[in-house]
Amino acid sequence: MLFRSLALGGLFFHFMTLPDRSVTLRVLVELLLAPDESLSIGALTDRYGIRVMIESRIYQLQDGGFLRIGQDGAITLLPRGLFFGRFVTAGRALFGIESAN
Repeated sequence: MLFRSLALGGLFFHFMTLPDRSVTLRVLVELLLAPDESLSIGALTDRYGIRVMIESRIYQLQDGGFLRIGQDGAITLLPRGLFFGRFVTAGRALFGIESAN
């Protein structure tokens, strides 16, 4: 029973911090794929900058039914996104997680 509780807690913690960690993983992959496994910060942000990251996430969330992008570019939460956002926010508050960075 204790092992199951610890495993569930660990998975929950990982789930709450995963969105922040995926950027770290992407940086490592970009470095691995680069010539000589080395990039300047400028070259890295050319490959995977904030704009690319945000646009990619927004379209993934739209495809998943979490939000809608209107004709005017307005981004609106759908019921699934609202539920998931509240769930993650509550979990972070429960465990005192402000950010994984």
